[in-house]
Amino acid sequence: MRGGRDDALLRSIPGSKISYVQVTDAEASLPPGRSLFDDCLFHRLPPGRGGLPVRELLDTLCEIGAIDRLGPEVFSATLDALPAEGIAQALREPYWQALANSGIGGPDCDK
Repeated sequence: MRGGRDDALLRSIPGSKISYVQVTDAEASLPPGRSLFDDCLFHRLPPGRGGLPVRELLDTLCEIGAIDRLGPEVFSATLDALPAEGIAQALREPYWQALANSGIGGPDCDK
């Protein structure tokens, strides 16, 4: 998203060519003084808890049939400090809510 959003390009990719979708979120813009590398590895947020257009991206992926395999992947120093069950607990509700907001698993997107 920070490299430039191109919905037309995404829609031009056959969904069958997208093998896996990793769902995450982040602040809408890179905070001053933070490198993109540092941001990617230590400051990601659960889906729907940041400023990225997660719902819109999931909607587009659903439209093109690219959600056969998806899951949360959040690189975060905060989550790194938790045990596995704590990470699961922190991601469970926001992840499933992000999917529900896009109708994934419901009548709007039957995956």
